Amino acid sequence: MTEGTASTSRPVRIEAADRVAIIRMCASSDRNALDVALRDALRDAIASVNAAGRFDGMVLAGNDRFFSVGGDLRTMGPMTRAEGKARIVAAHALPRCIHASPKPVVAAVEGVCAGAGLAVAAICDVIVAGSGAQFITSFEKVGLMPDLGASYAIPQRMGQQAARRLFLFGGALDAEEAQASGLSDYLVEKGEAVPLATELVARLSRIAPGTRHAVRRIFRAPPATLEEALCLEVERQPELYASADLQEGIAAFLENRAPVWRDG
Repeated sequence: MTEGTASTSRPVRIEAADRVAIIRMCASSDRNALDVALRDALRDAIASVNAAGRFDGMVLAGNDRFFSVGGDLRTMGPMTRAEGKARIVAAHALPRCIHASPKPVVAAVEGVCAGAGLAVAAICDVIVAGSGAQFITSFEKVGLMPDLGASYAIPQRMGQQAARRLFLFGGALDAEEAQASGLSDYLVEKGEAVPLATELVARLSRIAPGTRHAVRRIFRAPPATLEEALCLEVERQPELYASADLQEGIAAFLENRAPVWRDG
């Protein structure tokens, strides 16, 4: 793995592993607390990777002790309702950026992943957890509700009942419990989250682009009814029927070779 120069902002650095970008939070003195500087640096890094033709996708990671402890409580002094609204509206730019990314985003979680940090991981396409990871809600401990998209992304992963219990009663899930509950997707030995996350991004990049975009859309805006699901199929499947990639995929399958995708 070699370090890249796509981002020069100190709270975040970008490393290149072939065609995968590793966006690493490195505000270690603050345990990767998601203050304004770190949120802005993450958004800039994600935008930079999406604009770079050299990368097919990205891994979002912290360090071996902290993915992110969440919001910076030291900045949450007394505020008016208007000030609070401005604060949360500004913070929402980060989950929107991850959710709208045209390239896959995989979270590699080692150590503590708490509060808003948990929300950021949950909004990613896939979560890989090292065996020492801890997933902590923490909102309820200080009198807040789940934010930064947690109220959407975590029920999507765990289901309504499990998410309701987690949000109401709080607590911490270790890496094994997180995988068993559906909160995380893959469990690896401590220190191995980034390597597997990098491999998963590379695997995603080998899927037909049209297929990848369509499947990601299903889970970014899940159909609420069968009719909505069928309408989504009517909207997207004809595009894929008409694509050059379908014919390439069929030819590659019949010829027992890897396909060469053309559509982006």
